[in-house]
Amino acid sequence: MFCFNDTPSQEVSVASRESIAVVHISQECLSDDAAFALFVTSNVLTNLGFYVLYNFAHDLAADAKVIEHKRHWIIMSIGIGNCFGRVIIGYLADRSWVNRLILYNITLIIAGIATMFAPFCNYFVQTHMTYAGLFGFFSGGYVGLISIVIVDLVGVDKLSDALDVLLLFQGFAVVIGTPIVGTMRDAFSGSNRSYFWLYLIFGGSILLSGLILFGIPVLKRRKE
Repeated sequence: MFCFNDTPSQEVSVASRESIAVVHISQECLSDDAAFALFVTSNVLTNLGFYVLYNFAHDLAADAKVIEHKRHWIIMSIGIGNCFGRVIIGYLADRSWVNRLILYNITLIIAGIATMFAPFCNYFVQTHMTYAGLFGFFSGGYVGLISIVIVDLVGVDKLSDALDVLLLFQGFAVVIGTPIVGTMRDAFSGSNRSYFWLYLIFGGSILLSGLILFGIPVLKRRKE
């Protein structure tokens, strides 16, 4: 007597339904709310270059002739700054007198500027730790503010759906962004400053992601 297990097909069916549901939610969220669509676009731009520092901070330091045993301090600075940024910027976001969208925009703008500043650092590890600490602090604030800003944009009732859509596009940006960064690194590897354009372009992407969000109040007023 044979027993057939339908569990795999059932799992595929459930996964298919969930995928269709996410696509449907994406269409609704992005087509009905221009402000949220702009917010998603901003996050795509952010995540295209978000991991440049994590992936290439050590290589950039080596390229700048930073003493080898001090290079790990740079990544450490990102982590420490990230911890403080989440707490301090999160605290500021709870203050009634703070515009949380503007605070969010500022975190992206400064994180982008810090990334663009990185290739100008010299062989002193302190200069690298400065940009890394700034990036860590404000990128930590950016991560902590995402859910808060989404609630301000679409309301707490739609938080779950909006976050699903946002994470989908963030993941897409990371998936395509990381190989692009690696390809560009290889393309410029023969030049004297192989990381210059890499940091400049993707730091500019993060900077732009913050600047375009100043258009959200305009879009919200039009919707009203």
